[in-house]
Amino acid sequence: MATLEGLKIVDGIALHYSWTPFAADADVGDALDVNRHTRMTIQMVGTFAGGLTVIAEGSLVAAPSTDADYFPLTNGSGTAVSFGSIGGMLVGENVKWIRLRATAGSGGASVTGYILAVV
Repeated sequence: MATLEGLKIVDGIALHYSWTPFAADADVGDALDVNRHTRMTIQMVGTFAGGLTVIAEGSLVAAPSTDADYFPLTNGSGTAVSFGSIGGMLVGENVKWIRLRATAGSGGASVTGYILAVV
């Protein structure tokens, strides 16, 4: 399992963050504090291979420390924010913390996840 650090760019209104590279099952992106950001979009780019699936998870826990502190996010219509190929999706829930996590994949992939969160 690899923990992926991200790059954060903040301009006071929007937060732009990236996690890279997701390559295999159990790769986990650092949790990002998105408190006060009510509109979020996630985009995945790169090469999906080996059955890689990446999901978005959120938490309302003040300081999440285990996987059990997170829940799967949806697009607001009940569809999971989950990627098995390149694409983008809105996030429907308001959460304090957001992260990306690979739930399947045997290697050979190299995928970057981006989030744009707006106040």
